[in-house]
Amino acid sequence: MGKVRFGIWAGVAGVATILIVGGKTVWMAALIVGLIIGLLSANNESLKTPRDGVRYGLLNGVAAGVVLIIGQLLRSLWLDPLAGQTALDIGIGAAGSALVAGLIGLVIAAAVAAILSASQHLAGIGRTLAVGAVVGAFLLFLPQIDRGLGLAWLGDIIPIMIFIILALGLNIVVGYAGLLDLGYAAFFAIGAYTAGMLSSTHLSGQFGSNFQLSFWLVIWIAAAVAAMFGIILGAPTLPLRGDYLAIVTLGFGEIVPILFTNLDAVDWIKTSTGEPLNLTGGDPGISAIAPPFLPIVQRLDGSGAMIIELIGFVLVVLAALYLVRRVLDDERAARKSTTLTKIVGGLLAVFLLYAFFYGTDIGGTPLAIPGTSGAGQFLPTERTPWYYLIIVIFGFSIFFINRLRRSRLGRAWMAMREDELAAASMGIDLVRTKLLAFALGATFSGFGGAFYGAYLGSITPSSFQFDKSVLILCMVILGGLGNIPGVILGGLIIVSADIFFLNRLTDLLKQIASNSNNEALANFKASDYRLMLFGIVLVIMMLVRPEGLVPSARRRAELHADEETARHENASAFDVEHNNAQLSTE
Repeated sequence: MGKVRFGIWAGVAGVATILIVGGKTVWMAALIVGLIIGLLSANNESLKTPRDGVRYGLLNGVAAGVVLIIGQLLRSLWLDPLAGQTALDIGIGAAGSALVAGLIGLVIAAAVAAILSASQHLAGIGRTLAVGAVVGAFLLFLPQIDRGLGLAWLGDIIPIMIFIILALGLNIVVGYAGLLDLGYAAFFAIGAYTAGMLSSTHLSGQFGSNFQLSFWLVIWIAAAVAAMFGIILGAPTLPLRGDYLAIVTLGFGEIVPILFTNLDAVDWIKTSTGEPLNLTGGDPGISAIAPPFLPIVQRLDGSGAMIIELIGFVLVVLAALYLVRRVLDDERAARKSTTLTKIVGGLLAVFLLYAFFYGTDIGGTPLAIPGTSGAGQFLPTERTPWYYLIIVIFGFSIFFINRLRRSRLGRAWMAMREDELAAASMGIDLVRTKLLAFALGATFSGFGGAFYGAYLGSITPSSFQFDKSVLILCMVILGGLGNIPGVILGGLIIVSADIFFLNRLTDLLKQIASNSNNEALANFKASDYRLMLFGIVLVIMMLVRPEGLVPSARRRAELHADEETARHENASAFDVEHNNAQLSTE
């Protein structure tokens, strides 16, 4: 039972998806469950060889698949009739179709888990290539899988990925440096409003111009502005720790949305009409934010050429990141790494110049290729280009943060988290180290905010309230402080529940209520209880598994000391005296 416990829990998560969504969800759930089992098998220290990985993946994949079969039967034979929906039918009746669909899901979960788990335990570069091939294939073809199964999940997946990037940035501050930040959503807002001001005519239109910067430039500017405000926040909090630091960051997080709400009439700056400058748009916010423009993106009319171009683009980016990492890891190739760094930097500079001259609208005259409102533009109704772009940003974030964690700065963060006095005694500059933690954490929040603003096309102050900071912090704590895979898993669970599951649960209950004339269910809205749900999850986690679902090895060692030592440390004076008395009588 212990060997397949993780597979059973993963299957339970898949069953929740099947019961709430229905349709052909079982196959997508089986694929995701298999990937999670395979990826997290790397944390199982008892697995030494690929054969062990195959055995582990098969056992847990089959266990998860059995649970998925039960979930599919419940959905087809119970919930679908209850909600008045048509059950999944592949030509052999409701019960037969549910059973066959579940068996196919079992095969998918077991096969994917076994392949990925075996890949995790290959030696050397083979592990990187094998794991990258499996995960990369899933990420690259997810839009096609989603379209083929008729799920339409991309509209929810993209915001989930944005919040996971934010959680990765907060993990730098909280997980690595040990600085409790309760105002992280403020940097998210700063990045979004920077994009809104520069990628729309909101500001320039008040001065009689139509100047707009390209998204490819604005996203870096937004990250830099957020980093600057991270330093501004970090500077006065340097002497603070623990609760006092949390209170200051909480105050900063509350101040920023209020400022963006009230900076709609800056009297000391006059527009071309003599009116006060409307800097942030007030409560309505900023709209008509220009989306990214890239010539390889065509209108999504089902053409395979666009998909091939996008896949090739992503593969080139991933290959370049992998090549840079391999070269920089080789200490004997210092000269080559310097040359490669210059080449990559030069290519990035050329791309940014291209983005400026072919994606910036100045004075109403587009300097871009004609047709910027059509081919090449990321239209709001076309999710696939947005998905591929967020995947590239997500990959870049993981690569960069992983390099930071292994660097001298990352080790300084962890030393400072353990004991500031000892870290300072060893020569670590605490001022510089803390400021860099705040700045780099805010940088990723700025990235996410700029993408978020461009993706929605509009932003309002209500989108960046305190609950967003709590949500992101919950993701880090649930997944595991200081561990990138744990943060990703925590993000998937928390944000999927917030954006995906609760809304679909509300729709399902309304359908059941409509079919059964139940007024209580018709008025029930699951999203109203989201904060209560997250609070319950945090309380349970702190009692049962305080290190998180997938903790780092250091965090696990901190919270799970030797049992004998812990028993002696927790022994009361009465216990000691009682034991001594027993020894003396003997």
